[in-house]
Amino acid sequence: MEKSVGFNRLTTIELKCLRGVAEAKLELEIGSECELSPAEVCSIISTAVIKLNCPNRVAAIAKAARLGLLRFDEK
Repeated sequence: MEKSVGFNRLTTIELKCLRGVAEAKLELEIGSECELSPAEVCSIISTAVIKLNCPNRVAAIAKAARLGLLRFDEK
């Protein structure tokens, strides 16, 4: 039986986009790093917020950091 973690697992790209927002990067900057349009980045971040059961980006970043999902030593 799989143990529930309280949220749906995030994809690698969702984590990269959340990390970018946490580092105060614009969607344009994150998109250029990930080869995505700013609209795609925004959509991916919105999906991550929903998956983490959070009301907004700030709460999602805080929750992801608390859960150890955001690693800032990676590039």
